[in-house]
Amino acid sequence: MERIGEDFLVIKFSDGRELLWSKKFIDWEVREGDRIKIIVSRQEAKNDFPEDQAKNLLKKIFQTNNA
Repeated sequence: MERIGEDFLVIKFSDGRELLWSKKFIDWEVREGDRIKIIVSRQEAKNDFPEDQAKNLLKKIFQTNNA
């Protein structure tokens, strides 16, 4: 941790770049000089209504009882 501002932390990378990070997203005690680990990963979006459910629902809606 490079320094701590009023509303943000300044994270300095080994190549000299700096990242401002909002304090409201930090839920632990942090002090200047602390080393932190940042992980960036890709996460699939959660689909609350799977395609199969949607297809089945449409089939029921448009189903006719013509025999």
